[in-house]
Amino acid sequence: MEKQYEIVIARYNENLDWLNFVKKENVRIYNKGVDDINIGNVYIKNRPNKGREAETFFYYIITNYDKLPEYVFFYKGIHLITC
Repeated sequence: MEKQYEIVIARYNENLDWLNFVKKENVRIYNKGVDDINIGNVYIKNRPNKGREAETFFYYIITNYDKLPEYVFFYKGIHLITC
């Protein structure tokens, strides 16, 4: 069965702890920063730091064009600030 959705994240060095609340098999992280992601069972592709998040999202679309799921959610990495 094909995936109905995927979450595509353009990440530089942001904290991705919020992914602990998401089904990991539906997540793709395109990392343009330090290779320090330790989430487990997540697709991670390191990319050169060029073009900001728009380049990342475009890259995902053109490399997966023939197998895109019904829904794709595009996110930038998110800085979480705790007090």
